[in-house]
Amino acid sequence: MNLELLGLLASFVLIIGLGARRVPLLFAVLAGSSLLAATSGRPFLANLEVAAVALTDPTTLELALIVALVTLLARMIKDFGILEPFVASLATVLGSTRLALTVVPAIIGAMPVQGGAIISAPFVGSLGSSLSPERRSAVNLVFRHAWYLVFPYIPPLLLASRLAGVPIQHLIIYTLPVTAAILGVAYLTLLGRDGLPVPEFCHDRVKEIKRLLRLSSPILVSILLFLVLGIPLPLTLLLGLAIAWHIGQKPPGTGIEWLMRAPDYRMALTMMAIMIYRHLLAATATLSVAFSALMEAGVPYMALSVVVPLVVGFSTGDMTAAVGISVAILVPLMPATSGALPYVALLYVLSFSFYFVSPVHMCQVFSNKFFGANHWAVFSQYWPALASGLGIAFIIFFLVG
Repeated sequence: MNLELLGLLASFVLIIGLGARRVPLLFAVLAGSSLLAATSGRPFLANLEVAAVALTDPTTLELALIVALVTLLARMIKDFGILEPFVASLATVLGSTRLALTVVPAIIGAMPVQGGAIISAPFVGSLGSSLSPERRSAVNLVFRHAWYLVFPYIPPLLLASRLAGVPIQHLIIYTLPVTAAILGVAYLTLLGRDGLPVPEFCHDRVKEIKRLLRLSSPILVSILLFLVLGIPLPLTLLLGLAIAWHIGQKPPGTGIEWLMRAPDYRMALTMMAIMIYRHLLAATATLSVAFSALMEAGVPYMALSVVVPLVVGFSTGDMTAAVGISVAILVPLMPATSGALPYVALLYVLSFSFYFVSPVHMCQVFSNKFFGANHWAVFSQYWPALASGLGIAFIIFFLVG
């Protein structure tokens, strides 16, 4: 085994190992990239040039900007007192506890924060007080995360789109039926068999709907302008930020300094680090040679497409890592007969699924601890929904891809 191939495999193992030990993904990817560069056989300056090209790539810069703006918007919605009244208004307007239990975790799930299920857990606990702890945790997890497959602001979905060079709107078309399957089965299996309390009666529905639209406008306007009119995402996010600033109750001392501190810069830098790793992989000819050798030895490409997301997603519990490594490694090597969009969609769903069930997935840890539920007992509640989504993803791939 030559040094370049050994370094490539070692970098892969290093990223997974550091991630499993809860080392921030930014540092894990940078460590893996450094090892990959050191064993590439290229001069130091040549590797620096590859990194510089990656960092100045317009795709990299746009991705980092979007992630910074998304995390700033999430922070505004939470800190400016928009989130809690929005959730209360939504439950009242819906007039159904079952619908509220499906929508509230999804709305809070739009905020890309580590372990964000702990934010939605109290609402789910209150609305679903008649459910078992395992059922409440499963509801909190599934209805929060199913939207990761289609919500255009979710960093891993943005990353998959940019790494593979496919429009995010087109990618969502392939993942939307998967989300529908997960939500439909979850609704039937998790909420269809138990009596739930009736929410407070809404005396002035028109007034409450107007309040709801106002509170949801920072996200709703941004999404509609992007998906319907095709306005660039950074611009729609800036408009969403302006709306949140206008309608929110700003804490004392909120100003330019707060705006500079609020974005999650580590997440944005992580996206840039993954793009460096991707460019270093692209400059490594050994990768394609190694995978070609595996396939010539009889290992199906589809098997590799399952194993890589499985290993990374399950061992790290980090969806960004699972998507970033899987797409960066496997998409450039996919058979010429495969269509990029259905294959990227399948990889994304596989990465999501193995990340979702991981016992070190922070949302699983926080949610199960909050409700006092066992990890595998919760898994027994939601596995039919997850399995249905995987089944739909494979059907779409084999029909279209």
